This record gives sequence, C-alpha cells and structure tokens, in this order.
Amino acid sequence: MKSLNTGVVDIADLARSHGTDLYRFIVNLGVPEEQAGDVLQEVLVAAWRGRQGFTGAGTLRGWLFGIARRQALQFLRSNNRRFPQRQPAADAGAAFADVEDGARPLDVQVADRDAVGGAVVALPLDLREAVILAFVVGMPLAEVAQVQGVPVGTVKSRLHTARQRLKAVLADSYPERASARGLGGRLPDGAASS
Repeated sequence: MKSLNTGVVDIADLARSHGTDLYRFIVNLGVPEEQAGDVLQEVLVAAWRGRQGFTGAGTLRGWLFGIARRQALQFLRSNNRRFPQRQPAADAGAAFADVEDGARPLDVQVADRDAVGGAVVALPLDLREAVILAFVVGMPLAEVAQVQGVPVGTVKSRLHTARQRLKAVLADSYPERASARGLGGRLPDGAASS
C-alpha cells in the first residue's frame, strides 16, 4: 500500500490489512453484527474520501480506528441506541481468558468469557473503548490515545479504572479469582499503570 496522501492506495488493501480488527471493534462498541459490515464499509469509504486528512502524525491504523469509532457512534446515535449495548462481547471476554483454560471444562471457559464480556460491555464508553483497543485489538497505548483523542496518560488511567471496575464486578462471580491475571496484569507495551 502506498502513501494515502499521494492518492495511490487500494481500498481493498485497507480492508485486507485492517478489516477484521475494525469489524471486531465496531461490534464491540455495540453495533449489531447484522449492521457492522455496513458500518465497516462506511469506514473504508470515509477513509478513502478523507485520505488527504491523514497527515502521518499518527499511525494509519490509529487514524482508521478513529474513523471507525466516529462511524460506529454515529450509527448508534442515528438508530437511537443507548450506550452500552448489553450483549456479551465474546471478543472482549476471550481477551481476558485465563492461561489455564485447557485445564477447565469448556462450559466453564465459555461462562467465564461471557461474564467478562458482559462486564466489559457494561463499562462506560470511554473505558470500554480503551479496553477493547488495548486488549482485544492489541493496540499500543499511543495508538489507543490517537483513536480516543486523549494523552497516553489518560489511556493508562482509563485502563486502570476499567480493570478496577471489572475486578469488582467479577469478584462476586469468581471470589477465588478476583485478582485474575488478565485483569490485574501489565498494560500493553509494558507501561506501568497510573
């Protein structure tokens, strides 16, 4: 893929390179799967139309996710949907899967993922976005900050707050695992929590 500013970019390359992660992000923000493909298409069209706006100040992926965030929120607002959608986000729950999943029965693993996914979906939007971008998509903190339009310190604070809220919610269901590794571990890029 060439520079966006030269206009020599293949929209299919963008879809191949980033489509899956963009789709997961859109769904985890609360867009129903039936409409998420349409929202993704709008993201790619908006990226193509606004390609001159990509200055290279951040990453291409961060810029695309910023567009995806705006398109998903616009969709949800225009369809009078409240934030958050209260459906378990399977991707969000899977991101916090315990390392020892193979040692537990499959139905327990699924229940754990559903509980965590439901807890993530119930977070306020700014916290949920940070969790999804950092732990589901796997973005570095600088890219999460770019997408959310905030300093990296704010992202660290949001992730810390989200982990604390998730621990509190999940402690009722799993008191013996209230300090689960996935919820109390390191931030992406090895950054220290604030």
